[in-house]
Amino acid sequence: MSELSSEKIARALKGAGLSSKQRIEAATEAWLNDDLFFPNKDDFLFEWLCNLLIRSNLKK
Repeated sequence: MSELSSEKIARALKGAGLSSKQRIEAATEAWLNDDLFFPNKDDFLFEWLCNLLIRSNLKK
């Protein structure tokens, strides 16, 4: 993902435009980037991951 911003990360993870693999890569990149200003980044990514796991478990 070029030029990371909190808004771009949130849209990418919650939108339908990326594959699951691309979303995981974007989340990982956001998590590892200490220069990215993203208020409550850890809470946002944790909530996103929990929702992803819940949704994938409900499909089974």
